[in-house]
Amino acid sequence: MQQMYGEFCIAKDLVHPNIVQYKYFKREFDKDTKYFSFHLLMELMEGEDMDVYLREQGRPYMLDRVKEIGG
Repeated sequence: MQQMYGEFCIAKDLVHPNIVQYKYFKREFDKDTKYFSFHLLMELMEGEDMDVYLREQGRPYMLDRVKEIGG
């Protein structure tokens, strides 16, 4: 749990037009399963999701293409 929260704290401070902003972190404990569930509230991004994009465009295998998508 601490690692996940730590990663959230780092990610929420990243500011870039191609990075989704993290807004809120919440954890809940399920008494029945004895497990935590985690919820992240993030900004809504315009456009389609990455899965649709990759299905249509193909998965990038070259580093330059990865940089272009993320860029």
